Amino acid sequence: MNNVFESFNNFIETSTKEESLQLFLKKHPSILIHTFNQGAHYPTVLPKFKLSDELIPDFIIIGRRSGTKYTSWDVDMIEIEPSINDRNIFTKKGLSAGRLRVAEGQITAWRQWMQSNAQAIFVPKALKKLKEKNAWDDNPHFYNPSSFNYQSMMVSYRIVIGRRSDFGDIGDKYRDIKWEESGHRIEIVPWDRLLDKTRIFILEK
Repeated sequence: MNNVFESFNNFIETSTKEESLQLFLKKHPSILIHTFNQGAHYPTVLPKFKLSDELIPDFIIIGRRSGTKYTSWDVDMIEIEPSINDRNIFTKKGLSAGRLRVAEGQITAWRQWMQSNAQAIFVPKALKKLKEKNAWDDNPHFYNPSSFNYQSMMVSYRIVIGRRSDFGDIGDKYRDIKWEESGHRIEIVPWDRLLDKTRIFILEK
């Protein structure tokens, strides 16, 4: 596991493109789970899950929650951007810029798509992928949507970009506002967050 941390740290220190980070996380999906899963059962990472031909999140995490009266899905849609950017990701006026602004546009498109297509398109496609991965075979009833073919979901949207030094006070304020205004549904995080979670996971091992 120390080799995983060291390799991940090296990618974060040097990556000016997202492809290398994408491949690393595809190989080590537990990093995403430990960073973003909030206690859902059987969290499963699906890379490059196509919402449509034009809308393809880098990763989606789907986990299942069971209550006394209902079950629901936790869904995290994740857009990754480079850890090293050639332009600032925030303006001096405290607005998003560069790759971050583009990523926010993608998040907006995903949210709009989910509002119209979550039940009719997303749920069946996601169930198909989960079955292909044997993700919930220990509890196959998890594959069944709730009554009336409606699947309750809590969907979160994550953007991973840059380093903590790229945020500063302006960036931290911006992401706090985005988090609050979105009802705690849109989160912008630096790659350092994932690296921290990887270090903690190694220590716990």
